Amino acid sequence: MLESHEDILEYKEHDEYIEITGFKEGEGVKDLVIPSEINDKPVEVIGFFAFDGGGLDSVTLPNSLREVKDFAFIENNITTLTLPYIEKIPSMSFVDNPLEEVIFLEGWIEIGSTFNSSKYDTIKTITLPEGLKVISSSAFSSSPLEALTIPSTVEEIGRYAFLSIEVDAEVTFLGKDTKIDTDAFSVLHKGTIIGKEGSTAQKFAEDRGLTFKVLEEDEDEGSEEDKQTKIGEFRFKNHVLPIYEVEDVEYPILRIGVGEDGIGSFDLVDPNDPQASPFRVALTDKVMAIKQED
Repeated sequence: MLESHEDILEYKEHDEYIEITGFKEGEGVKDLVIPSEINDKPVEVIGFFAFDGGGLDSVTLPNSLREVKDFAFIENNITTLTLPYIEKIPSMSFVDNPLEEVIFLEGWIEIGSTFNSSKYDTIKTITLPEGLKVISSSAFSSSPLEALTIPSTVEEIGRYAFLSIEVDAEVTFLGKDTKIDTDAFSVLHKGTIIGKEGSTAQKFAEDRGLTFKVLEEDEDEGSEEDKQTKIGEFRFKNHVLPIYEVEDVEYPILRIGVGEDGIGSFDLVDPNDPQASPFRVALTDKVMAIKQED
């Protein structure tokens, strides 16, 4: 569990929320962990120029955030950024960072033009979550992505959304009916499109003279019983989830297939209680499930 840096942060206390304004005088860290609560109020806003030139190598953002204001993290050294869902995140929030990878966690429905500035022309990799529906025009127009997977839930990709993708990139579409603007990948001249047979992705590839490969079953959905779930970094950050054996859960939201030797163990902790002991879950030769409580 990462320990937050509440003690070294300056903040404004509003009636119902906390706004982080920067480090206290003389304080600072390289790897910043912003708490989800201060004084029993949710941390919802990071202010203008809060960590301007703060020398940060990384930042961990809480799920409580609803707004990151312009220039909040300008001129730092952040290369990998993991974003929980944030209602308002202007295009200059993370400007002048050598970003190479951006990971969007679950909760995002639409991604706008946050990273379309020429200042973000170093991003090579993005991870988009299932549940995402719209990738807006020019969303990543300055990012020279080398490969990309579009989730099955995406309904629309806007004009110039991936304008600067590498000309020979590989783009995988997990859905069949994603509406793709003609100019969404306008520089993708030698790339490969992977998608379902008869999909809009196939038509897009054929119309542009791109190589098309049919998405194999085991690359996509597979059967429900055989489907394996990869648990990515930060996937359950800030979530407290109970564990049950499958026979005790009628409709688990996550099923983990375990081999003969098992996969060891993992921890689920309460991020709001720094005194809490990790809840260690041992996995042996059984199939386990995670069930979200009502």
